[in-house]
Amino acid sequence: MCPETEIDLLKRLAESAIEDEMTAARRIGKDGAGEWCVSCGHTTNDLSPCICAFPESFRCAGGKTLCHDCRAAHKRVGAFLEQLFSAKKLRVHRADSRRCNFYRFLRGALEVLSEAGDAQARILRMLIGRNADPRSDEPGQFRAGVLEAFRRAHFTDFQKLAKQLAEEERLHYLTKLSTSTYWRM
Repeated sequence: MCPETEIDLLKRLAESAIEDEMTAARRIGKDGAGEWCVSCGHTTNDLSPCICAFPESFRCAGGKTLCHDCRAAHKRVGAFLEQLFSAKKLRVHRADSRRCNFYRFLRGALEVLSEAGDAQARILRMLIGRNADPRSDEPGQFRAGVLEAFRRAHFTDFQKLAKQLAEEERLHYLTKLSTSTYWRM
């Protein structure tokens, strides 16, 4: 193969990849009736309905199909929110309560995504901050506020959020471990 042909081939492959990504980006949030993933917009053979804990809030209810990666991310974020909602609000004001920690993980993850230029993450972070307070809200009010924020923000990038939540938790526990007295001996 001569160099011009290789360059032309690479150029066509790059253009095709860019076109596929742009097509996928236009499909995000639109029901593809089993042709593409509602969350990421990509076409794949591994599409099936979502089984996450909060389909109405995550906008995947009604048999909308997701790819394997998005289904797993929905499930991870849903499990995280279940932990957040199950953590008890203590009568004593404690900034280190489980509910406050989980809330900080969520807000921290959304802040990192916002700083990376994700407009949906910025909107979701603002709405969660406005709708839910882990220190003063009753459990039902807190749950409703967080889920309403997800519904109103039309958030779709659950894969990045799931990764960032895991990173926030990992950093928290590493920091906690490094400051514990057990390791200072």
